[in-house]
Amino acid sequence: MSATLLIVEDHPAIRETLADLILEALPQSKVLQVGNVTTAQDVLKNGSDVDLVILDLSLPDAQGLMALVDVRIIEPSAKILVVSGHDHDRTIELAFMLGANGFLSKSSTCDTIIDAVVMLANGHKGKAAKPKTNGNSFDGLMLPQNAQIKLTKQETRILSMLCKGHMNKILAFETGLTESTVKAHISSILRKFDVPSRTQAILEIIDPFHENRC
Repeated sequence: MSATLLIVEDHPAIRETLADLILEALPQSKVLQVGNVTTAQDVLKNGSDVDLVILDLSLPDAQGLMALVDVRIIEPSAKILVVSGHDHDRTIELAFMLGANGFLSKSSTCDTIIDAVVMLANGHKGKAAKPKTNGNSFDGLMLPQNAQIKLTKQETRILSMLCKGHMNKILAFETGLTESTVKAHISSILRKFDVPSRTQAILEIIDPFHENRC
């Protein structure tokens, strides 16, 4: 299968090893490598037509789950495989809510990661071995359930701007929506996150790994 994959990982040796293994498993694929979220955003904005992003959430410039939010906004059609050392239930739940197509613990073996990459790149759904947290477990790969609560594209965009400190009037101007519609979207975000305020929703994104929220 011919596909373009983007590895977002700050350790060069890990990036290169993954790239080599992916090319061995998917010899017709194209593998791009970057070491930070900023460069990944540039690659995606420059029209690289990436099919699958392998995203490490522990990068210095990741800002919690903002990296996932930004990638989903820039390249909504790409699949995203999150690889993170923060594999608590709430982190996985939020990742799926923000549009991740798969989640792997960073403690996974290279074989498990490559199997997950091949599965997502080929569009296979497989069969669930057993339910786990908010998704189904496929030999270490967590996938969202069909009924998984997700943010809409507009909600994701508004959430991103909320995290950047924009108020409702600015949100309305930037999105071309009325303030009442913006408020309705924010209410929907809070309901899906099951939090009482926009401040709490923002903290869930920019500081999701805090011990009190894990």
